[in-house]
Amino acid sequence: MEVIERVRILVLGDSQVGKSTLARALCLVRRQPLSRATGMDEASIADEGPTLGCRIHCRVEELPGKRCILVEFWEVGGAPRFDKARGLFLRRSGFDGVMFVHDLTWRQSRANIRRIWLPELVKAEEDTDRCARDKEDSPETIHHTRSSLWRMMDAMFLRFLKLARTFVINFIGDDLLEKGDERRLLRRCRKPVAIVGMKSDLSNGFHLSSRTALPGATSTNTSAMAVQSNAKLAGFLKSVIEIKRRIGDSSVQRDTPLEDSA
Repeated sequence: MEVIERVRILVLGDSQVGKSTLARALCLVRRQPLSRATGMDEASIADEGPTLGCRIHCRVEELPGKRCILVEFWEVGGAPRFDKARGLFLRRSGFDGVMFVHDLTWRQSRANIRRIWLPELVKAEEDTDRCARDKEDSPETIHHTRSSLWRMMDAMFLRFLKLARTFVINFIGDDLLEKGDERRLLRRCRKPVAIVGMKSDLSNGFHLSSRTALPGATSTNTSAMAVQSNAKLAGFLKSVIEIKRRIGDSSVQRDTPLEDSA
């Protein structure tokens, strides 16, 4: 049996913005119209309760040479009561890409990507890297000294940022500052990022600013029925798979062959 590589993509965003709908639509049978292939319409695709903790959706992608790769979409619950638990999925899932999802009819959900979800992702990546560096330092004194210096530098830097932020908000405006923060955080992301606006069929052309291209991210708007035909989403998934295969590091998870090779 062929070894199947795994690619994990986090699906993040506020509750009820369409994360489950997006992930389910991406995992349905392709090459046929949605309703004819599955007997499902847009309402049945979205007919799921709120995600508790994390829900995993899977799809198999065919590769050249009669190989295939398993794409896992880890949909993390967006309800505020899970804010302390979701850090576990951000730090320990070993993800290869991220899709931030927002509701085109709800402006606040788009702002929360840059205010809440993107900062949490970047912090989780940097905490993971910091833990890996600390483990490489064998002497206990080096570890404690470095940790103390990091805490002191972080405190001074955060204090400076707070003062600078207050000044800019008073003279320039909050929205412009947040968009600048978003671009800065996207440049610090180490994994491919997509920002997906859902419910485009209900938005009536609202929030055209969400179509603005962002550096280091794939931005697109779609609806449940148009997910499978969205070229930008297909290109994003392809790029995540190609990067994963090209890196080929030890983080690639493989299933053990079921048949004995002897």
